[in-house]
This record gives sequence, C-alpha cells and structure tokens, in this order.
Amino acid sequence: MSRLTSILLLSGLLWTAPSVLAVVSEDEVQQVRPSHDRPYFMPAEERQRIQGLVRKEPWAKTEYARVRAEAEKGNGFWAGFLYALDGDEGQLDTAREYLMGAIGPESWNVRHYSKLMADPNHFKAGAPHLGPVYYHLDFRPFVVFDWVYRGLSDDDRKMFTRGIEVYAEYRMRAMDRWYQTPNLVFKPTFMVAMAGLSAQDDEMLQWGLFRTKPHGKRLGGYFPVLDYMLRDGGPWHEATIYPIAHEDLWCMSILSRYGKLYDGRDWFAMTAPGGGSPKGLMDYYIETAYPIERTGHGAGQIRVATYGDGATSPGGDLFLVNPAGDGLNAEKAFIAAYNASGDARYAGFMRMIKDYQPNLWDQRPVPEKAELPAAPSKIWPTYGLAILRSDESPAYWTSGRAIAVFQLMSQGYGHDHRDKFAIMLHGAGRLLYPDYNAIQYESSAIGWTRHTCSHNTLIVDEQDTANAQPTAIRHEFSPEVKYLATSAEEVFEGVEQTRVLLLTGEYLLDVFHARSELPHTYDYMLHCLGQARSAGGSFRPAANLMSRYWVIENKQAMTTDQPWSFDFVYKETPDSPGNYGPQWYDHTANVRVSMAAEPETQVVHGTWGKQYERLVAERYKDKKKLDRLSSLVVRRDQRPQTVFIATHEPYANQQRPQIKRITKLAQADDAVLVRVEADQFTDYAAVSFGPQPGRRVHVLSDGKATVQFRDYAHARVDRAGRVAARGDLLGLRIPGARGPFVLAGEPVPAAQLGGALVYLTAEATEEPETAPRCPLNVIPSPTQLRVWMRDHKPVSFSVSNVLRKPVTGRIEFDLPEGITARPASPEFGPIGAGRAATAAAEFHVFDPQPGKLTIPYRVVYREEDSVEEIRTQAQPLVAYAGPTLEQRFQFPKPPVYRAVTSWYTAQMRMADGACIYLADDSDRVRLDGEPLFLLSEGEGDEQVEMLGREPQKLGVWPGHQPPNVVAEAYGRTENRSQRCRWQAVFMVNSIMFRVDPDWSRFETARFTLPGNWRYSGGKPQWRRIITVDGSGREHESRPGSDITVAAALLEFPDGDYHLAFQFSPPQKVTFRNAGMEFTVGVVNRDSWRIGFCKADQFDQWRGKP
Repeated sequence: MSRLTSILLLSGLLWTAPSVLAVVSEDEVQQVRPSHDRPYFMPAEERQRIQGLVRKEPWAKTEYARVRAEAEKGNGFWAGFLYALDGDEGQLDTAREYLMGAIGPESWNVRHYSKLMADPNHFKAGAPHLGPVYYHLDFRPFVVFDWVYRGLSDDDRKMFTRGIEVYAEYRMRAMDRWYQTPNLVFKPTFMVAMAGLSAQDDEMLQWGLFRTKPHGKRLGGYFPVLDYMLRDGGPWHEATIYPIAHEDLWCMSILSRYGKLYDGRDWFAMTAPGGGSPKGLMDYYIETAYPIERTGHGAGQIRVATYGDGATSPGGDLFLVNPAGDGLNAEKAFIAAYNASGDARYAGFMRMIKDYQPNLWDQRPVPEKAELPAAPSKIWPTYGLAILRSDESPAYWTSGRAIAVFQLMSQGYGHDHRDKFAIMLHGAGRLLYPDYNAIQYESSAIGWTRHTCSHNTLIVDEQDTANAQPTAIRHEFSPEVKYLATSAEEVFEGVEQTRVLLLTGEYLLDVFHARSELPHTYDYMLHCLGQARSAGGSFRPAANLMSRYWVIENKQAMTTDQPWSFDFVYKETPDSPGNYGPQWYDHTANVRVSMAAEPETQVVHGTWGKQYERLVAERYKDKKKLDRLSSLVVRRDQRPQTVFIATHEPYANQQRPQIKRITKLAQADDAVLVRVEADQFTDYAAVSFGPQPGRRVHVLSDGKATVQFRDYAHARVDRAGRVAARGDLLGLRIPGARGPFVLAGEPVPAAQLGGALVYLTAEATEEPETAPRCPLNVIPSPTQLRVWMRDHKPVSFSVSNVLRKPVTGRIEFDLPEGITARPASPEFGPIGAGRAATAAAEFHVFDPQPGKLTIPYRVVYREEDSVEEIRTQAQPLVAYAGPTLEQRFQFPKPPVYRAVTSWYTAQMRMADGACIYLADDSDRVRLDGEPLFLLSEGEGDEQVEMLGREPQKLGVWPGHQPPNVVAEAYGRTENRSQRCRWQAVFMVNSIMFRVDPDWSRFETARFTLPGNWRYSGGKPQWRRIITVDGSGREHESRPGSDITVAAALLEFPDGDYHLAFQFSPPQKVTFRNAGMEFTVGVVNRDSWRIGFCKADQFDQWRGKP
C-alpha cells in the first residue's frame, strides 16, 4: 500500500475541537497526527485517570479484578489493555494470540480478502455479497495492536500491519467500485479510519477521514460525510433509525473516543462547516424524544419520533432507553456517546438503562444525582423537521401530562416516504398518531405505507406529495403556546398550502389551509393507534367509498355542515411481547378530535383491515402483526381552496375532554380567526397563511370579537375573565373578558367597552370573494394534451348551455411559459338554451417546462339581455410536455407507472417494473397486459429467468430527471439464484432499456420479446431489418436467426404508426414471428430501445439522414 507524505484537511472541510464548539477558519490547514508516542489509545493522562479510579473507587477495584480474571482466561482485548495500563509483559502472549486470530496471515479476514483481491475479475462485475464489509465492525484488534505495539518484535509489527492493510484495502477498493446508502458506506469508512489511526497509515487516513471521490461527500470520508449528512447541527439526513440501526452514531462515538486519545482533540463536539457533529446527532435523539411511557419495566421507556422507512412498525419503534418490548434500542450508541463525552445532560438517561454498570474503559460511571434535562421545542429548517413540546421544563419527561407534536415539513430526505406536512402526536402517556411503517420497504404496488395516504397530512386529488422547499417557516415558542407555521408550493401541483400548529398545555390546534386556482378534492387524513369512537353524528356504512384508501375497511361516513367531534381510544391488551406490566395495560389514552364547521364536509372513519393485515403477516412470516389502527378522512370536494380547523386534545383514563366547541369566526384570503371554547377557558387564535411578505397586518372580526395582528396571535380568557396573549398582536376586542390583560408576559393597559375588553382595535378585513362555478358543461377534446418542441396541437371545447337563456362568451387560458394559444381567447355563441357549440384553439409549443402541466382555463359568459360578464372558476386542461412519468392507482386493478410523451404512452407494473402497455400517439394500443420482454442472464447452460410473465414484488425506483424506472429482477432454479437491476429511460420518441453493471454479476443479459401485440387488421410483419457486416456497413435483410441487427421496423397494417427497434451497439438477434430474442452486454453498458414512427420516418427515428 502506497504511503502519502501528509494528510491535509481539504478546503471547505476544516475541523477543530477546542473546549467549546467552534469551526476552524477555511484557510487553516492542520494534520491529523498523534499528540504523543504509542500507545496512541492509552496516553499518560488516560492511564493515570484509570489507575486513580482503581485506587480510590470500590467499584473500580472490583472491575479491575474482573479484567485481570478475563485476561487470565485468554481474553486478548483485556490482556492488551492491562499491558498498556500497567506494562504487564505477562499479558503479551495472550494479546499476540488474539491478534494472530484476528489480523494474522492465517486469520479468516486476511485469507478471505487477500483471495478476493487476487481475483482479476472480482471488481469488474456488479456488487457481490458485502455483508462482512457493512456489518463486521470489530475494531478491537486495531486497538490491541496499538496497545501492545511497543512489546512486539519488528517482524510481528510488520505482520500485523500487513493484516490491517489487507483488512482496510479491500474495504477501500470495494467502496470505490460499488456503492450503497450513506448509512452503510459509513461503516467501512469508520473501520478504515480506525485502521489508519492504529497503523499510522497515511493512505488509510486519507481515505477513511477525508476522501470525496469517486462518489462525492455523502459517500466520502468521515469528515466530509458528517459535513454533508448532518443537517442543522443535528440530524442525519436519512430516516431516524438508520444511524442507530446501522450503528453510525456508535461509530462516530467510538472514533471520537479514540480520536481524542490519539491527538487530544474533542472529536465528539467539534463541528463541521455545516454545523454538524456527533454531539449534535446524539442531542437530536434527545430533542426528538417523547415523554416517558410508564410500562412497569424500570423507570419506563422513552420513545423517539420516527418517520420514513424507519417509522413505528409492527416490529416496534426506536427507543432512546429502556424499551419494555420489541423495537430498536439506542442504548448502545447512547452509552458510547456518554463515554466519549461525559456530557452531564446524558447522565439522567444512563440511570434509566437497566443493569448499566461502569467499567474501566468504555462505560463511564454515572453521578448519584443525575437529573433529566430541559426539553425545549425546536425546528431543523434545512432538513425540514420540528418538534413542539407543551412543557419545556425537565418535568416534560415525568409529569405524564406533556404533549409533543412532531412535524415533517416539505423537503425530502434519505429513505423518505411521501409524507410531506405530516404530524405525529404523543399525549396522555402514549404515542397516539404514529407515522406507521407497516411493511419495511413496501412495494409501491401495494400503494400504502410509503404513500401519502398512510400519513397524517393533507392529500390533494388522492395523489402523493412531492418534495419542495418551504416558502416560509414561522415560529415562536412561549410558555403559553408553541406556534409553528410551515408554507410551501408545489407539494401538489398548483396548490399553495400552510399548516399552522399551536400547542398549548391542553391541546393542539391544527389549521391546514390549501389554495389553488383550480378546483381540487382535499382530504385531511389521520391515523391513530387504537379504536375510533364517534362523539356524535349520523355515520352510515360506506364500504365502497374512497377506493384509493383500500386499506381502510369497515368504513362509516357522514356529510355535515356543522362542527363535529370524534374520539380515538388506545388501550393495549395483555398480549404484547416483552416486559410490560399492569402499569402499561391498565392505562387508557384517548384523543378528542374536534373540527370547525364547513359546508359539505364528508367525514369517513374505519380501521386498517384484514386484507392489509394478511399482507403484513405474509411479509414478516407471521412473526409480527399489524397494530390496531383507526383512520379518519375529512373530505372537501371540488373547490379551489379550503381550511381544515381542528383541535386534538389528549386525555387519559377517567379524565374527560375540556373542549366543547371550535368555531371559525372570520376568514380573509390569507388569514383566519378561530375560537376554542373549553370548560376552564376560551382561546382565540388568529393565524395567517403563506410567506407574509412585508409582515402584512390583518384585522379579522365576526362583529363581536376582533383581532388585529401580524403573523399570528393567541389569547386565552380564563373563567375569571383574565386575558393572556402571545404573538404579534396589534389590537384586540374580546366580548365578556374583564382583564387584566397580559401580553407576552407583561401587563398591558386595556379598556372595557360595551361588555368587551378592548386593546387598540381596528376595522375588520372583508371576507374573500370567490368566483362561481361554471354552470355550462364544457368538455375539451382531447382531454389531455401531449406536446413537445415546435408542436402545433388543436383542442376543441364543446360548450353545452343548460341555462334558460342563450349565452355568449369566450374561454381564457392561463398559459405556462413556452406555450401560446391561437386565438388567445376562443369565443362561442350565441348558444340557445339546451343547445351546444364549439370553441377551438391551436396550442403552439416552443420551449415548455418539461413534465406534466395543468393549463387553467376559465369560461367568461353573459346571458342574453345582460351586460354583466360572469368570470367563472378555473378548470383544468392537462398537458404533458416531453417525457413525463406519473403513478396511477386504479384499484382493484394493479397500479402502474405511466410514461407519456407526444409519441407514445407506456405503462410499467409497479410491482416489478415490467412494461405491460404501449400505445402510439393516436392512442392505438399495441401491448396490453402481457410483459414487453422476459429477462434472464445471457450465458450458461442453466439460464435463470429473472423477469417473467407473472409479477413479483421487487424493488422499483422511479426517477424524473430524465424520467426513468430502475427495477430489481430476481430468479432462481433448483441449483442457484441470480439478481440484477435494469433500467427503462423514457425519451421523447422511444424507451431505452439497459442492465446496470453495478448491480449485476453476469456479463450479458438475454431479452425475449414474445411479440404478443394487439392489432385489428392483418398480422404485423417485419418491414425493415437493418443488419451490420464485419466492416460496420449496413444492409437491408430478412428475418433470421443470430443475425447482427442495428435496427428493425415492425409494420402494423391497421395503423399509421409502427414499432421501431434499435440496438446500441448492434446485437445478435433471432426473430420468431413478430417477436425476437437477443443478448446485450452488461459490463459494457449496451442498450436497446423501442418506439413508434411512420414507415417513411424510420431512418429519421434511428438517427440516419
């Protein structure tokens, strides 16, 4: 292994670790070098500290005796420790024997990795099984080597150094050749960094600590990864569980511990240029932890807020400390973090860990008086996370009354779901609204866990949320109320939305506003652990309602214009595995949901049903079962905007909810005033929507109560008439209130006027006006516009007059950039009553924004004998500009990914990616239901079919730049199995297919096209086949076997468009009637494509003049 003369921190990745958190200036360069001689991991100060403990502390004397006994039994780690601590040469033989078994020339590690690296083909193919690279994290041989280095002979030093080099070199070469997610790659990075510190090897240190190539910072060395992956000073940019499940936080803490021993710097607390640090990540888990849940097991368990692929599941949850049952336990990482830092804020949690005992090396002693820390609310705006806590004092953990709400904003993250704007709620001592990950890595073909419909958020037109940057994040956390308003656009196309959360000590007020130019169907979704219980209302069975939400069974529905309430009741039955006691099972947690009135509101509730329960049991082989969950869907149908105003009030056991009624008092275009009436208080909340540029002043009133404010205002009136307010409050009138009036914790003068408390009040903003719905029936043809560069596409609008008088009018378009209409506003009429006419326009396309576009159009009309024009609500004309990929759920039929261009429409099964539908631009279908191709490996006598006619539930990953689908394929015979990944890339006039060499361990892939085409006239025939001779010249040929083909055209007598094929480079093809079979190279990234064209355009289609 080559040696580098020095290891310099890369520009922009400069680090430091003084006694306080700081960032080194970018012009400062320093080396990673030990601050003392070997043993690097046992400096004099550490040795003296441990020896002092043994002399003074009874527990340390006992532990020292245990360590010596372990060494005498042959424990090489503790033998090396004793040599480094006391210089006891009697321990050297035991330590050397241990090293021989771990990194000696005959050890499994050295023999196995040496053999792999000697194979010239090993690194050429796709990734092999790399389990040991990702999961073998035993760094202790590196530590022992350093501890006993001075007692080893020169030959032993060279031998063990070579063993460390082999161990590290394979990981370096493997991760440079292949790749995985950051949480996995970080582990071999950690191991190489530890190896480099131990062996004092510059190349290992450079690779393990500082590399940014070949895969970028996110898959780079330790410091670049921390700078890239730790956002907002804390969280790792993947779903919560991954740094725990894959031990990344533990790796950081271990490296921090040994790094500090090595050079004296505080690696745990030092911050990257982006602000992240191992300490920040550990603190994040505390900052997103819920209050203690009393389980009857020790002091109780502390659950952490989870989301995405790592959310609450049938296998449990993520727990900070002391879980009583199934789940992921963060204690190992937490103990390592406490050992690395000695942070006093961690000590209170250490005392909750059952059977925690200090030792002399990697478990610090805990002070007798260790308190739990304060629990502030917090946001992480770059990542897009927030937690609101009703009580921010240390009592948050233990009182049993604290409420916590966690919100995901609108940004994406690693291993995420379509969960934007979702919330999770913990109250009454339990997690009430989880982000529930029923099936880990669930196939999108199931259409639930990873989709928006399984999250506590807003759904528009039953579609999934998209990632978007927030347009505004506004917040204020005060003792009385915690306020957060998050706004974004394009989470759903053409929709602006704001979710406002106001958390008090008793309840959460949730105000969710959505606005668009076009009418939409808005669904407010909640999922709760436990059972649903109506608090009033006339619900009736509605089994077939909302089929997109097929997981919800036993549906009951009502439609109402009135305010309403609903309860969820959560009580565990005594069958949970683990150490739960009566304290857990005797507890009942409830949450009362109350919603303000809104006309034509449809309310549906049900339970996660048997059909989905069977899928969960099948996935986990009956070892885990679906928790009991209930769902609530609140629908507002076909309107441009709406606001859902709800309170969520947790209460436990014999308690009763306090809230009696919630009322929308007044609404402006971008603000609303709400009153919450409870037994002991009445709250007024005024909130605004959107970014609020210029800090706009709002005045809202129902004629009795008036609030003038910027951003938000909250006022509570207690039973004695006293008023306490928060927010940017400029004026107030509250009927029945008497005062005194306290604003932001300070008394403020206020007057009594007409039985109301008045503070600088002003005139109210007028209610917003909305355009009326169009009373005429308007149908565009075609209903969807497929366009690309320089296209001219006509659209006709059939206008039917259902009014009693003749009408005249026009159609106005709100056109996106790059598209024009001629005429700009096509006119119609006069149209007599009961008659119809047509208005036509031609759309000219120049340089449109690629993807799905919605062109709003409005009908402007007037009736005969009227001079007033009526401008109606916008309606949508859907357009696709260039290749566009979208998902289609069509229950009970299987869902598909649908690719649309101006040349073709294709559908790919969500289950396995197989192309099962092809239609040309005239919508003539040529493939429907059968797979376009079968896929197997291309060489060998026993070929394994990996993609067949029957769908499998495998990994399928859609992408959008450019539109593409990556799909996993898998098959097995009696003797062996095979796996690969293949890709379909959707281009304007064709679909290109290829096999990914990074994920496939064979050289050629065989594609078989059965040729089961749809046609209504004569059978399709091969009209042209372009072959290539040995010198590369093209020839026209006839169908045959094993001929080298560059391109081919399959003609359909019943249509103008035919199927065209092209191979890059030309491939050996065997034609079988209207089908074919061929192989393509994998390692050299061969590809083939299919598309439609007219016969005289075939050469142009394949790029020949």
